[in-house]
Amino acid sequence: MTSSTSLQGPPTPSELRTQLGRSYTAYEAFLEQNSALRPEWKYYGARNGWALKLFEKSRNLCFVKPYDREFAITFLLGKTATRAALNSDLPEGVKQTIRDAKAYVEGRPVRLTVRSLRDLKSAAMLMAIKRAR
Repeated sequence: MTSSTSLQGPPTPSELRTQLGRSYTAYEAFLEQNSALRPEWKYYGARNGWALKLFEKSRNLCFVKPYDREFAITFLLGKTATRAALNSDLPEGVKQTIRDAKAYVEGRPVRLTVRSLRDLKSAAMLMAIKRAR
């Protein structure tokens, strides 16, 4: 996976459409589902490139990172959100990812790779859990 690393500024919709390919539809759908949140692009250096952070007021809910033909959504789950996620209807594979994630003081980073609209179901469930906590 290669990420966008332009120093010129965050990727434009045209650049994202080219980079994400067919997954661009899922990217647009995810942003539409979360249109009440404030998006903010942040550059994390040449190695990591740009990521879109989604905020509810001043609270960062997730990071959206574009790659070639896919994107990743990373949630940082605290203890309460981790418990709720493990007790939810999330697929067992996602629950295992949560269990396997290293627990840091700020929470467990849980990364979901999205290639199509069907991959958004778990992301929507995690976003609901994150917003409720």
